[in-house]
Amino acid sequence: MNLFAYLTDPANWQGPGGIWYLLLQHIGYTVASVGIAAVVGIPLGILIGHTNRGSFFVIGLSNAARAIPSLGLLVLVVLLLGTGVGPIIGVLAVLALPPILTATAAGIRGADRDAVHAARALGMSERQIAAKVEWPLALPLVISGLRSAALQVVATATVAAYSGGGGLGRLLI
Repeated sequence: MNLFAYLTDPANWQGPGGIWYLLLQHIGYTVASVGIAAVVGIPLGILIGHTNRGSFFVIGLSNAARAIPSLGLLVLVVLLLGTGVGPIIGVLAVLALPPILTATAAGIRGADRDAVHAARALGMSERQIAAKVEWPLALPLVISGLRSAALQVVATATVAAYSGGGGLGRLLI
């Protein structure tokens, strides 16, 4: 069967094994894992970027995590925790965390020092400086990190099918 015939057959688009259902699963894995990684990575990145404490260790460890093969990590987690949606989303969240954390910390650290100095001169607290000065200046870089993480997770979520999960990887198996 050729690809065009498969994609134009209406039977392949319906039901729990259909392309629409698998696409929604794939998007669900992506949204959940990037969301979890953002909830962890953005506040940690703000803290690291603002205080500049632990930057070398946390960002170095985060960037070293990028070298972990996704299929190997998925197999290890499935062997330890079993199959299901939880371990799959957990692995994908671990893979999405480095770009979000690195981009957030770099964006906060790269905020205009004159604007930060002016905020301190106006009497703003450290929390206000982080929230009202550094965060808006870092937002484009944070969004870039989220986009990079989402792209990586969309591409990697196909391996979820190897652990009994769904998604578009089912079509490859």
